[in-house]
Amino acid sequence: MMDIDLNLLRIFDILYDERNVTRAAARLFLTQSAVSHALARLREVLGDPLFMRIPSGLQPTERAHQLAPRLRVALAEIRSAVARRYSTRPRPASASSLRLVPTFACWSFPA
Repeated sequence: MMDIDLNLLRIFDILYDERNVTRAAARLFLTQSAVSHALARLREVLGDPLFMRIPSGLQPTERAHQLAPRLRVALAEIRSAVARRYSTRPRPASASSLRLVPTFACWSFPA
């Protein structure tokens, strides 16, 4: 079994969309350095470069193309599960909403 920080998967998803570390960092409200370090950790965990540098930004590898749609579905399912839990609680009409972003989560995959 392999443990993966879910935040790394979210960063991968945004990098796949943006194909640019700087733009991905801006969307994630992180520094460019933090996104680069996260990508390095993800590359190590998955054993693939995932993105190759090209003049216009990043080019996904074949493995990244294979992972992206499956991870997007998995992340959407997680968001949905969390949203359902919080949407079952009644909120007063005057209640403000707060978007929660997990700071740490692990996901286990069979090796």
